[in-house]
Amino acid sequence: MSDDGSGFNPLSPLNGSSASKYVRFRLPDSTSFRDTRKKEDAQQLKDYLKTSLQMQHLALLCGSGTSTEARGPSMSDLWKGAAVLKDFDAALSAVSYQGGKDIEEFLSRCDALLELTPNNKIVADTREATVEMILARCREVGTDPSTLIPHQDLLKKVARRRARDSRVKVFTTNYDLCFERAAAELGIVPIDGFSFGSPRRFDPRFFDFDVVRRTSSSEAVTFISGVFQYLKLHGSVDWSARNGRIEVMQNVSPQDACLIYPARAKFQRSYQQPHLELMARYLAALREHNTCLVIVGFGFSDAHLYAPIFAALRSNPHFRLIVVSRTIDQKVESAKPGSPYAELSELAARSDVSLVAASFTDFVSTIPDLAALSPAHELEAAVLRVTGKSE
Repeated sequence: MSDDGSGFNPLSPLNGSSASKYVRFRLPDSTSFRDTRKKEDAQQLKDYLKTSLQMQHLALLCGSGTSTEARGPSMSDLWKGAAVLKDFDAALSAVSYQGGKDIEEFLSRCDALLELTPNNKIVADTREATVEMILARCREVGTDPSTLIPHQDLLKKVARRRARDSRVKVFTTNYDLCFERAAAELGIVPIDGFSFGSPRRFDPRFFDFDVVRRTSSSEAVTFISGVFQYLKLHGSVDWSARNGRIEVMQNVSPQDACLIYPARAKFQRSYQQPHLELMARYLAALREHNTCLVIVGFGFSDAHLYAPIFAALRSNPHFRLIVVSRTIDQKVESAKPGSPYAELSELAARSDVSLVAASFTDFVSTIPDLAALSPAHELEAAVLRVTGKSE
């Protein structure tokens, strides 16, 4: 699940050392990476992000790298958690898994064997215990509010976009509740496709709802700030699927959990409800005119998610992509032919693509304040930049 590790602060000295680390970035007008060591380069990145995040349509795709920084489990952590389960070694033998420690490969083999021999108790029980372990580990993520500061800062910054623009869409492949908990700490509202009553039931019509302010003294309404659309493409630890309904519940059992688990079959499962509706809205967002998509902590291992992005770069002339990963510079520079990173690098050379080498925390700290400035302030800032003076 891990794409980005917990990171250094690239804008300041590392642990008091005399050496400094800087955010590396590659903008569409360049074929090489620069860093924020030079003031003018740092300002250019800041200006680029400010412009990008205030495009008419803004979408975020948040992968596991945004959760590992909140102490979420990596794929290797999940393997270690499964390895101590009862009969795990016997299950490995039953599914003929030799070598490697890939939890996705193991679950895929379990699924394949159970299709042929559904009464294999050792494999069925071990698979269920593994899923229960994944649920338990992901429920713990973000329970400490101090680990959610980057999530809160990101939501605060993007929530200050202009009211006339569309609501920010936050897509995530993570099961945990980091963004829900961060939003609750801030008192802002995620529109997540579930009803506002109890029990909260999934109905895609709720994605078309919004929250406005209306006073008793006036019929005029205004959109309130701090509302965003939140779409969990692979499900959530608190989604329960029973009797044809998807509901938000605590302590969901492995049998009822509405998740796309890390296995090869996740591509097919993404075309079942409610994931089908979420995927449809994800694809529609990539086709919108004047759209910026920011990818953070996503490892480009899910072809059903990155292939539509590459297609959008080829077919949507008003589509901008920003990819943020702690090692994105290394990945594109050493990409093997035919790999997703090689395709990304090729597209970046002729499309509106920017690459930012930074952890989730460091990227959020780099995002400028999106609060709308007055025309006079904007003019003053532009003049100061041209004359080389600081604001």
